[in-house]
Amino acid sequence: MLHPGKLLSKSAITEHVYDFDSDKDSNVIEVYIKRLRKKLGKDLIQTRRGQGYVFGNKK
Repeated sequence: MLHPGKLLSKSAITEHVYDFDSDKDSNVIEVYIKRLRKKLGKDLIQTRRGQGYVFGNKK
């Protein structure tokens, strides 16, 4: 959310959130994105299929 309009890949988000010893192949990022959409609204987080997520950029 600090970089509105910037495309962030799932791997970039995962590296920022997890330490080096964690299991990075789980779907935890998708679960939290879904929870954020519920709280903030669906338009604030866009999914770019195969690329990542764009935060804070309304359609």
